[in-house]
Amino acid sequence: MAGDGLTIARERIAREKIEKTGELDLGWLGLADLPEEISQLTHLERLWLGLPKEFADGPWAFNVHKSGFGVNNLASGLAPLGALRKLQSLECSRTKGAAKNN
Repeated sequence: MAGDGLTIARERIAREKIEKTGELDLGWLGLADLPEEISQLTHLERLWLGLPKEFADGPWAFNVHKSGFGVNNLASGLAPLGALRKLQSLECSRTKGAAKNN
């Protein structure tokens, strides 16, 4: 995976805007803030911000992810998600700042 976490997040958001799968994995990209572009994905139903999708359900969930970017630090908040009216599932475990119990 080349590039920094923010660049990868923006590429994934751009791809989801076209493909409209309803799912987006931004887990473990080491983001300091959510990219504002995420608010354009009003069709989104599932979003991973904590553990990456492939790790979220397995017994290996707490191992270090291969990307090497680390946990997302969402201390600035989740305000960009306010536009995602169809969002049904938000995975934000193992993030910093997103919840009281990190």
